[in-house]
Amino acid sequence: MRVRTMLDMGLAVKKRREDIGLTQQQLADQSGVSRSWIAQVETGKPSFDVYKVLQVFSILGLQLEVKERPGFQAKPRGRRSTDGETYT
Repeated sequence: MRVRTMLDMGLAVKKRREDIGLTQQQLADQSGVSRSWIAQVETGKPSFDVYKVLQVFSILGLQLEVKERPGFQAKPRGRRSTDGETYT
């Protein structure tokens, strides 16, 4: 599953949790977080602790992979000096 939004991540967690037969409470207990925190992740809460997400992923047998998007072209940005002046 490609994760582009927090909701995508939440749906991945929920699907995997359900696939392996865990309740939100069981996953929370095994991950060291609250059930309400799991519920917030599954509904795409816009901000949460990445460390805790990685703990949940570990319990669910998931991994997070970061890779370069095909065709992505970085836009050059100027560097700023300590006085705020931009260098190119």
